[in-house]
Amino acid sequence: MMLIFGLMLLLLQTAACLEFNCSFDQSDPCYTALGHKLNLLMLRDASEYDLKIQKRINNNTADDPVCRVKNDRMKECDLYNNRPEVTVINGILIINRVIRADSGNYRLTLESSDGSETSRDLQVIVEAPVGSVEVSIICSSSGGMRVFCSSEGDHLLYSWTLNGDPLMDGNSSIDLDEGTDGDISCSVKNHVNHAQKTIRLKPCPGLDRFCRFDQSDPCYAALGHKLNLMMVQDDIKYDLMLMKIINNTADDPVCRVKNGKMRMSQCDLYNNRPEVTVINGTVIINRVIRTDSGNYRLTLFHSDGSETSRDLQVIVEAPIGSVEVSIICSSSGVMRVFCSSEGDHLLYNWTLNGDPLMDGNSSIDLDEGTDGDISCSVKNHVSHAQKTIRLKPCPGLDRFCRFDQSDPCYTALGHKLNLMMVLDASKYDLKIQKRIINTADGPVCRVKNDRMRMSECDLYNSRTEVTVINGTVIINRVIRADSGNYRLTLESSDGSETSRDLQVIVEAPIGSVEVSIICSSSGVIRVFCSSEGDHLLHSWTLNGDPLMDGNSSIDLDERIDGDISCSVKNHVSHAQKTIRLKPCPGLNRFCRFDQSDPCYALLGHKLNLMMVLDASEYDLKIQKRIINTADGPVCRVKNGRMRMSQCDLYNNRPEVTFINGTLIINRVIREDSGNYRLTLDRSDGSETSRDLQVIVEAPIGSVEVSIICSSSGGMRVFCSSEGDQLLYSWTLNGDPLMDANSSIDLDERTDGDISCSVKNHVSHALKTIRLKPCPADGSVGSVRSFSHLHETHVRKQTGRSEIEDEKIERRT
Repeated sequence: MMLIFGLMLLLLQTAACLEFNCSFDQSDPCYTALGHKLNLLMLRDASEYDLKIQKRINNNTADDPVCRVKNDRMKECDLYNNRPEVTVINGILIINRVIRADSGNYRLTLESSDGSETSRDLQVIVEAPVGSVEVSIICSSSGGMRVFCSSEGDHLLYSWTLNGDPLMDGNSSIDLDEGTDGDISCSVKNHVNHAQKTIRLKPCPGLDRFCRFDQSDPCYAALGHKLNLMMVQDDIKYDLMLMKIINNTADDPVCRVKNGKMRMSQCDLYNNRPEVTVINGTVIINRVIRTDSGNYRLTLFHSDGSETSRDLQVIVEAPIGSVEVSIICSSSGVMRVFCSSEGDHLLYNWTLNGDPLMDGNSSIDLDEGTDGDISCSVKNHVSHAQKTIRLKPCPGLDRFCRFDQSDPCYTALGHKLNLMMVLDASKYDLKIQKRIINTADGPVCRVKNDRMRMSECDLYNSRTEVTVINGTVIINRVIRADSGNYRLTLESSDGSETSRDLQVIVEAPIGSVEVSIICSSSGVIRVFCSSEGDHLLHSWTLNGDPLMDGNSSIDLDERIDGDISCSVKNHVSHAQKTIRLKPCPGLNRFCRFDQSDPCYALLGHKLNLMMVLDASEYDLKIQKRIINTADGPVCRVKNGRMRMSQCDLYNNRPEVTFINGTLIINRVIREDSGNYRLTLDRSDGSETSRDLQVIVEAPIGSVEVSIICSSSGGMRVFCSSEGDQLLYSWTLNGDPLMDANSSIDLDERTDGDISCSVKNHVSHALKTIRLKPCPADGSVGSVRSFSHLHETHVRKQTGRSEIEDEKIERRT
């Protein structure tokens, strides 16, 4: 029995809704998940004993809360008073929704019929389960990269892997070298569940480059970025001369440094470049230019008149820009994939579905049937970047069939079919016949000396796109009528004949795939997938994991979140579409008066507020508590019906009804926020009451993202949306950013896709835009256009109109 119980524990903990099984005869603590289900085995046969379960707060005194169980029913139970979600079935205490207060030390006492007692102790520990994991990166000025991992939950344990290899650090953050590259994963777990997030490490924007004159390797610097070039550690000991060796003569440009300062009168090397300074023996070039490339000689003049010199080669490279990957299909059945990016001295490498490919060029040839995700990584000495795309079948790919194949020949409507009859057509006279009702009346086409005899070819009559070349019938544009059963007859020179049959099936290829969502009132999201084409087969994935359903629609729980993909294929092509699941507008909200958390409801939408399971057992009174007095509006319910003469709480609101113990507000308004008390009047005159706080929030509207470029070289991105109590989060190219405000500051050269997610307690939404570099010309037109975006954002945030803004501008 305990083995089975243990197996249940392992199986149930893997489910989306966590369920835990413990028993009073176990020695280890019982860990259970906050808000989820706990099955607590007391004993196998509860009918043999009277049971008492006591929470030991004051060391087993008479004041500690208890619950007695007799004949498998709870009685005298102040331990779980007013908690209908706690029941006893077959000797198992079942808590359907665990709360924090369920933590503690418990003693189970078994009272036998002879008056003897035995007891068992158990410690129950409630932990909030691990929520979604967020991983973010901060770049430090010291050349390090710090990666942070965060998640909701109790007693979190962290572990890290880099490209699948474990890292030693077990904290919520880890420090890496700035040159670290690859996929980093943070796994978070506690005693009740675990979760993981993986992101792609990317080079920090604008990372400083550090070089020294005593290094033997060349110094690589990023065009437009910062270079720190250390000459000496203590520059006050020497007079320094830095020379760029061009002709190795006295005419080469120099810069002299004395007492740690550049002598500008003797510095034609960096003349008129205020972005170049010397600090603590280091030349700092805040914005590297092309002409900074070259061979340099540093000469140190000692106080005794002696000299020493050191040479260094500086190579300036433009960093990698955004990577673009494209596909070209050739008529020979080859798919050529191209990779391009801005930058100098680019090195390419490729992976297909995560596996490295041997080719290291900017293009790679693949078989036309190759399927999956192809990634191109581009790097040079100063930066790197990557782009991944989904391979799709080439439109108009040739189809190849043979008359000696046993399987049907599938061919794409409107595309090309190569139908091989024989290898050497000169040996035979050929006859190809379409067999209609298996008679001799089907249309034929005769081929002699590798040529169609048009006078004897009613099969392809007047179809110039059909030819025969080297024993192969080539149909350059397949039509529906090409479907059918064909017989090829080979007539040898000796008069003998052989024949071969082939079934040709024409299918319209897959068109573009469309995915859409419909929300039902029952709390289900139905996702539909549609595409043009014949004999479509559908498959679904959610966040990369396959789903079982293979139809053109799939039903999901309304709380499902993530990326859903629909793949559609037939025998001749396939295609895929991925969309982000969003909460359904107008989804029902369900609350209960026995819940401890506030009830969040959507403004203008539906709220189902469960008061009791069986309303016929009680007279009910729901009161809105205003300043905690008896004057708050009330609504009385008797025999399962609202008594409208005694319901000033919902007076003149026909959208409020009462069904099966549940108060239903079909259209929530602002005034529905507040603190409510439900009083249950029993037939014996006793009363019990329960309190609930209802908070109404306006759901998230459409999200708008806009950009302002500043004259100081920064880019500020704004996010705005309608709704209450908005929380913002940002990602750049899929990687989380630390800032959680409605605006975020980025470097003006930042490139990629930026997403703003907005959420509150009742809904969430997302908007992604493509970042474009700020205009470099500083033109008034450019500034005005970006300023207009800022003004629009401010008006959305403040509610001012454009006319009001103009009045303010005139006053100022």
